[in-house]
Amino acid sequence: MDILAAACMVFFLTHLGISGTPLRSFLHDRLGGNAYLGIYSVVSFLTLGLMIYGYSEARLENDFMFVNPSLFILSKVLVFVALLLILVGLMTPNPTAVKGEDALDDGITGILKVTRHPIQWGIFLFVTAHLTANGDKASLLLFGTVAIVSLVGMFSMDARRRKETDQR
Repeated sequence: MDILAAACMVFFLTHLGISGTPLRSFLHDRLGGNAYLGIYSVVSFLTLGLMIYGYSEARLENDFMFVNPSLFILSKVLVFVALLLILVGLMTPNPTAVKGEDALDDGITGILKVTRHPIQWGIFLFVTAHLTANGDKASLLLFGTVAIVSLVGMFSMDARRRKETDQR
């Protein structure tokens, strides 16, 4: 459980403590846009990989807090909706996506008329579905961390985009 907890903390701090703060601008300016994006991507994938590894190890402890079998159907519906949002979000040019500034010129279309963050909502619903179906501490830590990062990240992205747009 220690590996999972440490990886979740690093994932949380790098996503909300760097990308949602002035530290991001500082690092972006010092390293350059592509270098920052490359390093940040590697750190994100490494921490996500450690989270998955830590989760697989922690699940062996079978430390269940709650299980509600009636929520399994809800979780399946949420996963379906989540995957649709993620798929449609990946196929739609989005100004809040990495290097997506050009999408501003095309106007708001498709799923972006419903939400500016279809992928983030999809991730949030996906991990929420897994929270409803799994009652162990490892699931609560892993999926809870990703849910918080996803939800808070949407507000953080909007704030950063507003600031960048105001500076133009």
